[in-house]
Amino acid sequence: RALRIMVYSIIHTLKSVIWAVILLFMVIYFFGILFTQVTNEYRHSILTEVPAPSSSVTMIETNLKFWGSLGTSMLTLLESVIGGVDWADALEPLTVIHWFW
Repeated sequence: RALRIMVYSIIHTLKSVIWAVILLFMVIYFFGILFTQVTNEYRHSILTEVPAPSSSVTMIETNLKFWGSLGTSMLTLLESVIGGVDWADALEPLTVIHWFW
């Protein structure tokens, strides 16, 4: 009887867990799009300057490592949430673009 109650409770809490995961994915997706767009606009503006400053090119490479595409941006955000990457390391390239980020 106790096992049946425990299994029943776990099955009924899965609905809340699924909605929490969906909400987390939506938030990560939204901010992934935002950070990817900002990074790519910054890269485009720097690379169109003639000549491009060498320090900016190095920062662009760091930006692309964390925020180069939507997939890498979402992975960076997920790793920041679960502890796979330090948020300060991922945030540093964005602060070069503008203090707001």
